[in-house]
Amino acid sequence: MIMKLLNILILSASVLVASACGAPKAANQTPVNEPANPPGMHLLTESDVIRAWAVGESNNKMVARNKATMMAQAQLGQLLDMAVNTTVEDYCVTLEDADQVIGKRYLSEKTHAVSNLLLTGVRIIYDAWEHDEKTGTYSNYVVVEVSPEDYLSRLMEAVAADPQIQVDQERLKEVFMKAVNKK
Repeated sequence: MIMKLLNILILSASVLVASACGAPKAANQTPVNEPANPPGMHLLTESDVIRAWAVGESNNKMVARNKATMMAQAQLGQLLDMAVNTTVEDYCVTLEDADQVIGKRYLSEKTHAVSNLLLTGVRIIYDAWEHDEKTGTYSNYVVVEVSPEDYLSRLMEAVAADPQIQVDQERLKEVFMKAVNKK
């Protein structure tokens, strides 16, 4: 038991020494088959849209497609979440102290509920395939999009359904679009 523990410690120490002495790291290595300008990536630079890009790779086309779509949807969820959180923060800064606490909690609940609903209906706006004959690997490049207008209209419907809390809809739209365009 002691020898086994000693061997593990020696192995760990040698890995640390090797990495500290300049051994190449996997994170710095670029895959050989990764294109310099991946297909569909150019679509991410447009303003007034919320888009995400991903690539899925597999020997099976359906698996490659599912990987790409799920990764793009997850990334889109993160982007939408960041825009929503920024919107709530920036919108609530202009409110009075008591209203700020109520407004922040209220808007957070509404915006996240609408975000979850909207993410189920993302659109694939770009879909490209590559096939590596040597390895038999399929690469599916996907760009997915959520329309900010769809998001805002659903959010405004949710806000309008609750007349107890007053929200400046124009200001909220303005703040949201500003957050969407922070790229």
